[in-house]
Amino acid sequence: MTRFLPYCGTVADLQLTVLDEDVLDLLLPWFDDDVTRLALGDRDWLRRSLHLMASQPGTWDGDVRVDDRVVWVAYEDESPVGLIDVETYADGSASFAVVVAPSERRRRLCARIVEQAIAQPRVATVTTWFGDVAVDDVAGAHCLERVGFSPRSEELDDDSMVRYERAAEHRELAG
Repeated sequence: MTRFLPYCGTVADLQLTVLDEDVLDLLLPWFDDDVTRLALGDRDWLRRSLHLMASQPGTWDGDVRVDDRVVWVAYEDESPVGLIDVETYADGSASFAVVVAPSERRRRLCARIVEQAIAQPRVATVTTWFGDVAVDDVAGAHCLERVGFSPRSEELDDDSMVRYERAAEHRELAG
């Protein structure tokens, strides 16, 4: 039996724009989805992220200073299909969280969004990227593995998350 996968597109097909108030109402319903809420939280998560972009740089996250925070909305054919929240630190590392619109899942958008974000000039000084994935989030783990991330350890953190990491110079998109 032959399986046909939906069109997956390329990284170049996505455009990233910085989140602003104007698009917030289009994205908030994504946070009514059970999968999104379980991974990140409710609508307040997105509102907080918008606020933190302006207020967080220069603050401390544990023992490392936050240099920048940006939330990019990913557009495909002028429609929002996902977003990525990136926080960069003074030690050269960056963490991120990705949300794919519930109606757009299973198209490998997560991997394309991550690759597009990593390629942005705004994060050119990042040397190490990391993202946390819930232990039961198979799609999230596959997304990060597809773009060269690997689990840093078999141990789970206090929130049952696995930390995935990759060096910034890794640029190829795996099949």
